[in-house]
Amino acid sequence: MRGVLTFLILISIAAIPAAAQSDPKPELIDEFPASLCSEDLRARIDNFFATISQRPSSVGSVIVTPDSSIPGRAQKYRRIIENHVTHRQFDPKRVFFSNRPFGESRIQLWIIPKGAETSKQEPEPLRISEATLFDASGIAYSKWSREVIFGELHEEPCDFGLNFEQFANVLKADSGLTAHLLFTSGGGLSRKRTNAALKIAVKNLTDLGISPRRIISKYVGARKHAEMQLWLVPEGGARPTFRQGAVPN
Repeated sequence: MRGVLTFLILISIAAIPAAAQSDPKPELIDEFPASLCSEDLRARIDNFFATISQRPSSVGSVIVTPDSSIPGRAQKYRRIIENHVTHRQFDPKRVFFSNRPFGESRIQLWIIPKGAETSKQEPEPLRISEATLFDASGIAYSKWSREVIFGELHEEPCDFGLNFEQFANVLKADSGLTAHLLFTSGGGLSRKRTNAALKIAVKNLTDLGISPRRIISKYVGARKHAEMQLWLVPEGGARPTFRQGAVPN
């Protein structure tokens, strides 16, 4: 009888590690401040892909914390990583994305083992209580199409232009907000070209259902580069001031 009891105890002890291994947990691989363009970012993503590849049954999770100081930029951080997935010909089914509530802009890279539970957080609604820079982009002129565009003409751009649809959605959700479009000339682009860019921006917003009465534009002079900034201003809020360094140049 004593031998049988000892055998059962040994079986129970041996089963403890197995039980622990059957409860896999997500693993944080990397965390860093988000940036629109850097070799460091690409190197971190490559390392992330390599780690996923070494664990065939796992998937990768990219969590982006939107920057409360320029909330419209979160989708661009995600797009950079999505483009890198395509560039490296990595299996897109093994990488998924989610957003966290607004805060300091950061990116987290997680490994999710098979069977692991992940917490899901829905992005919080954007609440504007003061003038807020929503998005910013350079203005360029294509000699081939002879058109003014937002963003860059490079094959792998850092600046993807302006997300007018998301900007319009925030305006629609809060009737007390006003859109302020601040723009500059510069970098070889004349005031005439940037005026054309303003007309394109206003048309995009009105086509998306924003009344022209809710759109205020201001030319803030010639700078090193031509740029457009989209600001959200609540009722009674102070008018925005052009923010330097909002676009990578």
